[in-house]
Amino acid sequence: MLQKLLSAFGDDFKTWSGRIDRQRHGIVRDRVFFLHIPKCGGTSVTSAINRKFAPETIHHLDALAAARVSSKLDLDLMSYRENLLLYFMANDGCRLVTGHYNWSDRAYQLYGEEWKFVTVLRHPVKKWLSQYYFNRYKDCPARHFQIDVDIDEYMDSEEGRSLGHDQVRKLSDITITEPDTMLEAALENLERFDVVGLTEHLDRFQQDFGRCFGTAIDIPRLNINPAQTRQQTALESPEIRKRVEDLCRYDMILYRAALEKLGLKTE
Repeated sequence: MLQKLLSAFGDDFKTWSGRIDRQRHGIVRDRVFFLHIPKCGGTSVTSAINRKFAPETIHHLDALAAARVSSKLDLDLMSYRENLLLYFMANDGCRLVTGHYNWSDRAYQLYGEEWKFVTVLRHPVKKWLSQYYFNRYKDCPARHFQIDVDIDEYMDSEEGRSLGHDQVRKLSDITITEPDTMLEAALENLERFDVVGLTEHLDRFQQDFGRCFGTAIDIPRLNINPAQTRQQTALESPEIRKRVEDLCRYDMILYRAALEKLGLKTE
């Protein structure tokens, strides 16, 4: 029923329902930066958090637009995104920033006392496979981060190997390039987040978010992978799973640290 209403009334209904939700359950009074790591449930989490802020105070990174501009101006994409993050954090009218940013040491140094930092991680093997199959089979005319090779070839590629430590990359400053140093920085930065969640434990994330910000959120399930069956088959393949586990050794250390931080059973 809700989906039919959303289809019929579109953005008007979403705005109205969000306003009702804010009236019933309250709004977040803190300024929040949600660092959205790809394929970690961030689209669903962003949707839930958005409902706790007035629309005019939300700034979501448009990844495609940022890529177009950085390309036209011959700028490093992640440096350009960091500058956008700093701009939004400096904007007095902005209270929620979300998107595919990296951790920024400068943002934390300049605005760490004014903003709350939030993120969600995912089991690295599941994330790697989800991101591969999503980018392999997604319907995207702009071909943003599109993958055109089979999984065996991708695992052997530089991009496939890099994807294995993507969460470590996202939680370390863009100036760091060596995986060992990235991991060290990511583990330190993990402790600087006000709320850390795990895709496998979103119920716990909802509780921790509520405790931190004094308002409950309800996380829907959005941005479903277009190749779920293939992804599940890969998970059940011992050979593929072992190779991906090897690629994800840095991210696994970070993931286990997050489990320990939350007092959950480590794998």
